[in-house]
Order: sequence, then C-alpha cells, then structure tokens
Amino acid sequence: MERKRHYRMYKSGKHWMTAAVVTMAVGVPLATQMPAVKAADTGNQATVTAVAQQDDSWKANAQALKDALTTGGWSSLKPSGQNTDLGTLVSNATDKATLNTSWNTVVQTISTTTLQKLLGTTDTTAINKFLSTQSSDGSYQGYTNNQVIALFVARSTIGDNQTTPTVSYPSTLNSLIVYLNRAVQVNWQTNKTALQNYLVNNGLTTVPVDANGNTIGATVSAVNDATSLNNAWAKAANVIARDEIRRQLGFPNDTNATYRKQIDEFLQLVSKVSGYTGRSNINVLNDKITNGMPTPTNPTPSFATLVTSLKNYVTDAVKAENPTVQAQVVIRDWANGVIINRTTTVTSGQTIPLYAASHDGLGFDSVKINGVTQSTTNGTLSFSQTFSQNTTYYVDYYFTKSTGYTEEAAQGTVYIKNVNGAALYSNMNMTAQITDRNLKQGTAWASYKKVYDAQGNVVGYNLGGQQYVKASDVQETPIGDVTTQTFNGVVSVINPWTRVYSDSAMTKQINNWTLDAGTRWQVFQKVFIDGKLAGYNLGGQQFIKANAVQESTTPSTPQQ
Repeated sequence: MERKRHYRMYKSGKHWMTAAVVTMAVGVPLATQMPAVKAADTGNQATVTAVAQQDDSWKANAQALKDALTTGGWSSLKPSGQNTDLGTLVSNATDKATLNTSWNTVVQTISTTTLQKLLGTTDTTAINKFLSTQSSDGSYQGYTNNQVIALFVARSTIGDNQTTPTVSYPSTLNSLIVYLNRAVQVNWQTNKTALQNYLVNNGLTTVPVDANGNTIGATVSAVNDATSLNNAWAKAANVIARDEIRRQLGFPNDTNATYRKQIDEFLQLVSKVSGYTGRSNINVLNDKITNGMPTPTNPTPSFATLVTSLKNYVTDAVKAENPTVQAQVVIRDWANGVIINRTTTVTSGQTIPLYAASHDGLGFDSVKINGVTQSTTNGTLSFSQTFSQNTTYYVDYYFTKSTGYTEEAAQGTVYIKNVNGAALYSNMNMTAQITDRNLKQGTAWASYKKVYDAQGNVVGYNLGGQQYVKASDVQETPIGDVTTQTFNGVVSVINPWTRVYSDSAMTKQINNWTLDAGTRWQVFQKVFIDGKLAGYNLGGQQFIKANAVQESTTPSTPQQ
C-alpha cells in the first residue's frame, strides 16, 4: 500500500495555512523482500526482524531555510504572540510537517514586518485592510493580497515525494518582498494619476507654484514615489487655497505686492469660523492639507473632495471677517461688438440671480465672472461671492450670431471614449463649458439630438436640455465591444499562474486552471476589445489575456 500526500490551503484566523491530505493506493510491488523467520531452539515462537528506512532529507531543507533567514536578516524576528524567534523556530523542526508549519510562520512574519515598514504603521487594522483588498498586480487578478501571500507559502512547501533539498527559500522570499513593494507602491501611482486628472479637468496644470515659474502640472508629473506625491499635493493645495482667498477677497491677481500682503495677513488672522476659533487660518488650512494626504487607512483619497473642503473653509473664513459688506456688480453685454452695461449691488455671501438679456438676431453664448467662464441654465446665473468692502465684480455676457450649427432630433446612446472624460457644454456651439461636470470614460448616456456643422458633419450630441457633448469625446458603440479574428499560431506564457477564461470578454475564469510560465500553446483566434488586441483563443471556449503571453516566432510544435 502506498501513501501519497498532497497539500491544500485553508484559512486559520488571519493566516493561510497548508494541510497535508493523505491518500492510499494499493499496488503490486516489483520485488518483495520478506523478513527472515527463524525458529528458536526452545519453544514454538518465531522472531521477526524488520528494518525501517527513515527519510531525513527535510533536514537539508531546514538548514537551507535557516541560511535564508540569516542572509535576509530575519532570524531574530518573532512571530506575533510568540517568544521564539524565527531562527529558533526552524531549528526546532522535527520533520517535514513541522518544517512546513515553520515555513508558513516565516512567510507570515516577514510579510507583516515588511508591510509595517512600507505602510509606515504597526496598526493591525490598517495592515489587515491592505491584506484583504484585491491585488493590484495583473498577474494575480482576482486574488486578495492575503491570498497571494498564501501562494508564496505553497510555492516552497515540501511535499512527501521530495527526498532531496531542492526547495529554494531565498528565491521565494525575495519574490515575496518584490511583490509587497510593488503592491504598496501602486497607491502613489494611482493617486498621481487621480491628482493629474483633477488638475487637467479644472484647468490648473499651468498655475505656478513658486517664483521660479514651476507649474502645478510639472510638479505632479515629476512625482516618483509616495513622498514626492505628498509634497506635490501640498504645493498644489497651497496654491489652490491662496487663489481661492484671492478670489473671495475680490483681488484680480496674486502677483501684485499689495494683494499678496493682504492675502498673507488674512492667513495669519485668528479664525472666526465655528469649530476653528483660536487657531489661525493658515494653521487650519495646513491641517486640512496634511490630513488630505494618503494614509494606510485612506490610501486613495478623493482630491476633488479635499479641494472642496479647502474652498468651503476659505469661503466661511472670509465671510466671517466681512459679514455685511457690499460690492458692485457690473454686468456687461457683449452683443456682437456692442457693450451694454447694467449694474447691481450684492451683499457678501448673498446669492442673487443674474439673467442674460435679449438681443435681436443674437443668441446667448457664454458668461464669465472676472474672466472665468461660469455654468448657466439658458443664461441664468446664480451669483454668490464672499468679498471685502469696495469690491467690484464684472459679469460679462457674450452673444453671437449663428455659426451654422444646427441640431436635429435623433434619440440614441453615446459612450464616453475620451480617457480624460467628456466635458459638458451649455450651448450648441460647445464653447461654454459647464464647470464641475465631466462624464467618465466608459459610461453610457442617452442622447436626444445630434448637432451638425455647416458641412453636415456630426460635431456633438444633445444629452437633454442645455447639455451638449462633443462628438470627438464619444462613440455610438459600447466601450469594450468584443470582436475576434482568425489566427493560427503559437504563444508563449510569460506570467506565472496565467488564468484561462470561458468567455471571449475574459470575465469568467475557469476554476483551478492556470498556465505555467514558459509553456507554449496553439491558438486559433485573436480577441479584440474596442479595437485593441486583448487575448487569444486556445480552442473552443478557452481564452487567455494578451498581456500574459507573447506570440512565438519559433514555428516548432507547442509543448501543450
């Protein structure tokens, strides 16, 4: 009878463990050696002598693991809740099973210690949150970080059929450290992209951050780690906060020495905003900026939300300093070259409606406050500012003749294809952008009319009311449309544990089937998603993603 032992992973508390499953197989031996039976000189009992062979090959693997711990500087680490360090734990192993248990503890302890350094915290809640999140590594799609660590445990767990010291502990541990570094660093890369998108969508990339002419956009583009990301966010947030103070105080710029001095003086004032009394405005703003930086408990903050918080505080702080001051609003109608002035008075913090006038032969195009384009509903603008005494605001309404654009009813659906999203406009000419409205890539929207230029080309779509989107930002077919193309060739797998899917969109993974790196496979189709190569068909309903393989230039027969 032959024993075979296989290993399965299971969850024990917060850790993944391996367990041996023993099966029996009955077979006929090629040669049978029976123990010698001799009759004693006296009595009828027989003496049976048998020799048992002991497998000590695990000892070499135990020594290899101890050497790996010493080389990596991990021997003195102590597992959570234990007084024995890792080096001693491995030394105390008595067989393969206890060595495997020690190996599992080694991986869990080294993973925790590494994450504490990378995340900058010993808070178990923050570390467990990271472990329970989905892996950001494309090679481990669908796995949590904790499950990926369990795969590293399984990679160097010794099976019963291993009788030689072939386990490469250093390689597995080094790969584990590389993975954890990459998994943690992806957060700053994600935040960098999010901050860049926010700056682009709000037209802030060219705003200078210092006297040397360096811009916010260039500062964020230079980000290459978590520290430089935090520095870039701090610079961007300070500039945005100062500009909001300038705007709320009614200053036309932040370059005039007098204006800059008054902004600096405002920052040093003690806050009169409820909940912040006793602290200076600059202290409150700095805290908000610092608290808005990514943390282990909030690794990917919303920069739009953070900026809104800064602006709201500035509004409240300026209003608290000047609760009853009034300003003059000069409304100028730019009617085909003719300027018509209207004036009104507004109290700081008050909201008043302003309306576009009617001019024969002209249509409303856009409106600006002190040169900044505003969102409107058919020319109606809600004017609300917080300002200092003797401030004057200029509200410019622009009217134009028809540009030849026409719109016709055409109900349908459009899909946003621009990677930066699609801006909305309040006029058919699509020159008056609606602020703080951006439709995300891949989203679908009902359209009711198509906008044509003088030559009959479709240049935009009406999404309802005075909401237009440019045709260049959308398409009429769904994003992610899947097509296939016949292809007879061979691909080589370059990623370990490459998954196989049962659908051409590669969303349904076939359970317990992965392909090893280095294997070669016959393929019969190429799969394209939205016109881009996305995968290959291995035959029937068996698909693999293109980023996990490469087309082989060798015409030899594939291994599989």
